[in-house]
Amino acid sequence: MQRLRYSLLVAAGCSLAFVALAAAFAKVEKFRTPDIKNDYCGVKMDFRYCKCAFHNEYCKDIGLSKGAANTQVQAGFKTWVDELRAAFKGNCERAGGIFASDECRYCKEGTQALNGKCVDAEDAAAANEPINPKTCTVNPAVFDRDWKKYSDLDDRIAPSDRSFEGKEHAATMGKIVDAKLEIFLLERDMEVDRLVRVELREYKQALVQNIKTNLLKSFWRLAWVTYDTIDANRGMTGSFEKVLDFESVAEVLAAKIKLARQVTPGDSRLAINTDSVTGKVKSVGLSAALDALESVGDPLTIATTVVSESVKSTFGSADLTDEEVEILRQQHLKNRGIDDVLQESYLKNRARRLQADALKQQTSQFQNDLVQWEAKEKDRVKSSLIDACQKEKAKSNQ
Repeated sequence: MQRLRYSLLVAAGCSLAFVALAAAFAKVEKFRTPDIKNDYCGVKMDFRYCKCAFHNEYCKDIGLSKGAANTQVQAGFKTWVDELRAAFKGNCERAGGIFASDECRYCKEGTQALNGKCVDAEDAAAANEPINPKTCTVNPAVFDRDWKKYSDLDDRIAPSDRSFEGKEHAATMGKIVDAKLEIFLLERDMEVDRLVRVELREYKQALVQNIKTNLLKSFWRLAWVTYDTIDANRGMTGSFEKVLDFESVAEVLAAKIKLARQVTPGDSRLAINTDSVTGKVKSVGLSAALDALESVGDPLTIATTVVSESVKSTFGSADLTDEEVEILRQQHLKNRGIDDVLQESYLKNRARRLQADALKQQTSQFQNDLVQWEAKEKDRVKSSLIDACQKEKAKSNQ
């Protein structure tokens, strides 16, 4: 008798709780867990697994014991139900409801869901603003999320029209882009230099051993790469170019070198238009400028590609006579022309490496400066929004 009275009291309490819950919301929708046998087996899961798990049938067909099949069926069913529940929750919250205890609870008219509760619509709206219009205090989570919408760190705003903090932020972005671009070019040039030094050594060996086939290959590859980089105003200008000095060779040989120069590519992979990269920082911001730089590619890969392209290139009848080979041997071996050029290349690359390292340190400092200017702009925006709110409240109280 006492047990029956207790059960009735529990049932009555649950009923009253449900009524109270329903009265607090405009509508309550319950997530219904599907039936594993009717909704899952044979629909989402091969029926044989369920037959094996629940009736010890078809177990040989699937190669599982009854217990193993049951474990697999239960795990699959749980995963499926979890997916359905997650979809139910997502639809509930997108519709403005509150998901709790496998229910979607919709607030009554004049109230909105906020942090799992139904609150006055005005209070909910105020809580979704970076500055609460009623109290002029900061809503930290919302402000941290949205403050840039109110800032001058906007690519659509010209740097000259931004706040002091915004101008300094843009100027620092420009320094970062310039430094990264120069680092890219220096690293590319160092790799081109390294690869051409390898080619020069092969060329020197061909001269020493008088292997004309190898000499032709190396000489014209050097011509290709050298003029490609000279036309790009980077790379070996002033050093490797000496190997192909017109004034030091016979007229016929000079003409053949000029022929090589004429057939080098006009759209060199080294000829990066820096204006198209650095100019973007003024028009579309740092991210676009850095994207433009990154789209150029890896500096070492570009350098390797430039040199490897020379392997594919042929120069037709640009052969060398025995007399011309002897001229090159005289200029490049006896006069130590190649050794001098190699030494100059090493010195130039060392200078490039030191410059790149210094630029990397500067870039790191610029990045720190950028973080500081962003923090200062955030503080400026906060003060500006609070000031605007207080002025609006004072105006409405008049």
